[in-house]
Amino acid sequence: MATTIYTYLHNDDLKGSRIVSMDDCMCKLYNIKREDSGFLKDFNVDLQKPALYILVNRELRKAYIGETDDFIKRIAQHLIKKDFWDEVLVFLGSNEDTLSKTEVQYLEYLSYNKALELKTYDLSENTQSPKPPHMNVMLKGKTDKFFRYVETLAQFIGCDIFNPKQKKTPKSDAHTFFCKQGGCNAKGAIVNDGFLVYANSALRVGVRTSAKPLFIEQRKQFIEQHCTIVKGVPVTKEDYTFTSPSVAAAMFIGGNANGWTEWKDADGKTLDEVYRQK
Repeated sequence: MATTIYTYLHNDDLKGSRIVSMDDCMCKLYNIKREDSGFLKDFNVDLQKPALYILVNRELRKAYIGETDDFIKRIAQHLIKKDFWDEVLVFLGSNEDTLSKTEVQYLEYLSYNKALELKTYDLSENTQSPKPPHMNVMLKGKTDKFFRYVETLAQFIGCDIFNPKQKKTPKSDAHTFFCKQGGCNAKGAIVNDGFLVYANSALRVGVRTSAKPLFIEQRKQFIEQHCTIVKGVPVTKEDYTFTSPSVAAAMFIGGNANGWTEWKDADGKTLDEVYRQK
């Protein structure tokens, strides 16, 4: 059966905040970028309701799952106290179908345990495991259905927190590329959904003077979660897929970088020359 999904783009920005809904769906997703304070103002009334929400940093593969009676009040606290996230997924009842406190508590319980089971994201920001609330069979059935919409809408915007982890493999015709700028020593390859950097790749010690505080904190967390320190140098413990070659290069170089020119193969050809200029 076909399903129609509607997307409202805030400020007409394909990479910005958005609202996603479906035909005959009791759930609506507000996907809000951290820096988009204008969205919170524009939809202030809509967001002053009980909600399931997920703070996310897809690059670091880190998330915090929570529930609230009033999302506007709650997100104000997270903006001050939690630095790791760069976007939030807010799930609300569509139209007049407002979620109850019991429902959002149960949704938090379902979401946390599904994500914990799949181990696709680091949930260490959740210091306590949510407990299921007492609810009757009919309400539980309704909320179970709502959670299925949560999974669908999260996947639709590209957040795979509720999807089984898939092994990333390079394309069959992939070159191996190297990045050795600024003292790093990394190698990787193009994969279908980004750029895979192989295990045992070394990051630059320290960052560029132009690096911003949020990037420095994110890089610190990446090193803590995915690297071991070998003679003072951070070295990746496993293969890791970044969303783009530039994001990968920035992480290893320690500041803004154009991955299409920083990554070079054994013959000195850049990623741009091998793939874009064919």
